[in-house]
Amino acid sequence: MGELAFHDWLGHHWGMLFSHPGDFTPVCTTELAAVARLAPEFERRRTRVISLSADALASHRQWSREIAASDGIAPNFPMISDPELEIARAYDMLPAADVSAPGCGPALDRVAGRSVVIVTPGHRVAAMLSYPLACGRNFHEVL
Repeated sequence: MGELAFHDWLGHHWGMLFSHPGDFTPVCTTELAAVARLAPEFERRRTRVISLSADALASHRQWSREIAASDGIAPNFPMISDPELEIARAYDMLPAADVSAPGCGPALDRVAGRSVVIVTPGHRVAAMLSYPLACGRNFHEVL
């Protein structure tokens, strides 16, 4: 784990960048395990997968081990640490509620939403999907 230049890493492949609200949460855990299980299908479609949350890299590492222990498979794709949510903001991956609105509270200020961004081999955004924080995604449908 370390720095990654997204477009260089993506090369001439399709990409799926997806964000999750937080490490160690039940819905996010099942989602990352599901995406890991679908790796052969993503590879068959020449699609590189990468995830993002505001959690630290150390948290991602520990969580990956726990996913492997609980679900029998570890995430087999890069996991981005975006503590300031700079990437999440750039790709409009923040929760649906306006986090700057009065009464939203500080918790939403520190999480990425539950979003999926599909990137073309030419590095253009082809599709964006956003889900409520409490709603898990079906990555078979995303495929």
